[in-house]
Parts: sequence; C-alpha cells; structure tokens
Amino acid sequence: MTKYTLKQEYPGYTGMHTSSPKETVTIEFEGDIALPQMLEKFETFLRGCGFYFDGHLDFVDEQFPDWVGQSEETEEEVEHSEYYFQPNRNKPVL
Repeated sequence: MTKYTLKQEYPGYTGMHTSSPKETVTIEFEGDIALPQMLEKFETFLRGCGFYFDGHLDFVDEQFPDWVGQSEETEEEVEHSEYYFQPNRNKPVL
C-alpha cells in the first residue's frame, strides 16, 4: 500500500508591530489511488494552504487549441505584456 504526504511549512515572521506564528498544513492519505483521486487530494491540499482558484485541476492535451494565442502572422502586430504566454517563445531556432 502506498502512503502519500503533502506538507507545507510556513516559518512565520516577527515584525516591528506584527507577528505570525509558524504554521504547517499536512495531508496524509494511503492506498491505491487513481490519478483523478490524486488530483482531488492535491486540489484540497492547495486550497488548505491558502491558494484560491475557480475550477478544478485537470490534465490537458499537449497540443494547444487555436484559441490560445494569435497566429504567427498577427502575433507581431499585437502588443502583449511580458507575462503573456506564447507557445513558440522558448522553442530553439533551427
């Protein structure tokens, strides 16, 4: 039987007028768990650690759908922030 432990440790801090104690979030579970159940457990762990998001964790196909970005012809015309995801940005030039 497999045992899983997900743990987040927050060291806390002490400032001039405020402080925060140490904090630990731990989720332990065991058994033969399929991937969908593992995603549910990890999602619960993330929410317990204070990460808030809409939706659920899931796996997506590696191929990017057409709606992800602009086509190569129009991508140069559109100005994006430095945080905009471009699928071809980190591919080596051959």
